[in-house]
Amino acid sequence: MRRRRIQTLEPRGTTRELAHRVARIALLLQAADALDPLLDRIGDARYVLLGEASHGTAEYYQWRARISQRLIREKGFSFIAVEGDWPDCYRVNRYVNGLPDAGSDAREVLDSFDRWPTWMWANKEIVSLAEWLHRHNAGLAQDKRVGFFGLDVYSLWDSLYAVLGYLRKADPSLLPAAHRALRCFQPYGEDVQQYARATALVPTSCEDEVVTLLKELRGKEPRYRADGREEFFTAEQNALVVKNAEAYYRAMVRGGPESWNIRDRHMTETLERLMRHHGPDAKAIVWEHNTHIGDARFTDMADDGMVNVGQLVRERHAAEGVFLVGFGSHRGGVIAARDWEAPMERMPVPPARDGSWEDILHRAGAADKLLLLEDVRDDDDFLTERGHRAIGVVYHPEYEHLGNYVPTVLPRRYDAFCYLDETRALHPLHLRPAPDKVPETFPWGVQRSKRPREEGTTMLFRDRREAGRFLARHLMHYADQPDVLVLALPRGGVPVAYEVARALHAPFDVFLVRKLGLPGHEELAMGAIASGGVRVLNDDVVRALGISEDVIATVAAEELAELERRERAYRGHRPAPDVRGKTVILIDDGLATGSTMRAAVAALRQQGPARIVVAVPVGAPETCAEFQAEADEAICARTPDPFYAVGLWYRDFSQTTDEEVRDLLDQAAAQAAATRDRLAV
Repeated sequence: MRRRRIQTLEPRGTTRELAHRVARIALLLQAADALDPLLDRIGDARYVLLGEASHGTAEYYQWRARISQRLIREKGFSFIAVEGDWPDCYRVNRYVNGLPDAGSDAREVLDSFDRWPTWMWANKEIVSLAEWLHRHNAGLAQDKRVGFFGLDVYSLWDSLYAVLGYLRKADPSLLPAAHRALRCFQPYGEDVQQYARATALVPTSCEDEVVTLLKELRGKEPRYRADGREEFFTAEQNALVVKNAEAYYRAMVRGGPESWNIRDRHMTETLERLMRHHGPDAKAIVWEHNTHIGDARFTDMADDGMVNVGQLVRERHAAEGVFLVGFGSHRGGVIAARDWEAPMERMPVPPARDGSWEDILHRAGAADKLLLLEDVRDDDDFLTERGHRAIGVVYHPEYEHLGNYVPTVLPRRYDAFCYLDETRALHPLHLRPAPDKVPETFPWGVQRSKRPREEGTTMLFRDRREAGRFLARHLMHYADQPDVLVLALPRGGVPVAYEVARALHAPFDVFLVRKLGLPGHEELAMGAIASGGVRVLNDDVVRALGISEDVIATVAAEELAELERRERAYRGHRPAPDVRGKTVILIDDGLATGSTMRAAVAALRQQGPARIVVAVPVGAPETCAEFQAEADEAICARTPDPFYAVGLWYRDFSQTTDEEVRDLLDQAAAQAAATRDRLAV
């Protein structure tokens, strides 16, 4: 959802009169058969869209699950599509369909949802629904099983890696197109907000690369579909996500309604693709926030030039049957955060604002109720625009009266409305936030306790020290060689490299790299500076922006001072190692895009080592393959596919501290001194 500005509304008629009218038409939402009238009104509709007034309320999830289960059992609905990322939700789809190596239970699968705010889908309510779907599908023919899919657009990197993984197996001839797209994004790491800001500064983008990738993939559709219809559909969807995500992030920095509209059009396009994929008799259940499924034409969103999924599906598929169900409550509790990326909290939801739809429904009787709005669609008393509460993942209950109400004509925005007088916060699986996970732009991340598997075995390290011991096994051919030097990229690479150096009986130190950020737009890298004062420039950025040598020199001097300060803090008065003529093993805790490692290799090369070996415990397969050409040797001990992110392959991926770096360097220096003393005797 989006933040809404406050509107001062002056409804016609008194709230008391309207509350009496509501009381007469409302149906109690309590007994087991309370949903019968709703199912009757839904009839033969092929699209049923179920909303929510927050992303953190237990009852919204529970009632949507009850409605969904009845639609599946009694009306043969084909799948549930949610406001979530395609790659994450597809793992749930694999589990509920009982596919091989899909996970031992729903909780294990949902624990891997690690984009903030994970509580949207990594919660006990969704575990219950996923287990129900798993049981329902058991014993059914494959084409009768019910799926679970994500509609959203945020998973640019995960989807791009998934496309690379598919092409490596299905058609390596298309890998160059995928690698061009990957390389285009690599200067920005995995920070799509940095990419978006950069495109606002420089008249360039990765649009051509991602459009070409999707076009080439679709150009071989007949062959791919013959090899595996489901696999191609998933790869094509990931390529579509990459294309639309790139457009979304570019639009985001320009402001206005365009980014919202790109996102909701993408979700609608994905829904329509799923319907075609499931055949002419397919039926869809959609779970999204009210701001997405409630028809935007009957809110102030229309005044802002915004469209949404509910509006688009009604406009395109009214003849096939479309039914929109909104949700709301008067008061209660919710899971939300106070800022982007902030820890989740259980927060109170205060009583609804006077004169709002939630206030009217409460005055009509403090009980859960169902409104079938077709009965009052042309009733003037109900056609007044009133505030309708909308809570997002960021929420300040003490200020909600200033901005959490969307002006709404309720009987036109929805076909039915489920009112739950007092609600509770949902039950997240994760108990504490993960600082290593941040959103791409939408606020999604908290700690998980389990990780994915590879080939049926647990595929993770306990921590960086264990990862270092594992990596050392792959480097034993360098053991006890006098010309070998192990260098770590601080800070995460230090515990890994320490264990490698111990196993190889090799000296150990750090190699620092600092980004040279464009003044005023520091997130845009002009280049990098490394230990020894070596400077490497991003020539494309320098040329495109016409950056002068004076600007580069000024920034380089500032960053060099910081780099030298850190080197002194890390190694004290010990001199930096001499790498000339040495075999240098350059180590980090993992490779995702490899942008930092790439800068380090380029800088280190200028200092004259005989050989550079890049070594990591875990890395993205395509990135590891690229380093085979960029270094003299590249060793990635594990290359899981799909890769997703470095932190996903560690149980403990907490940040390495400066103190830990100093301690490990001191220990290594002491051990080296002791060895020299023994040899001198």
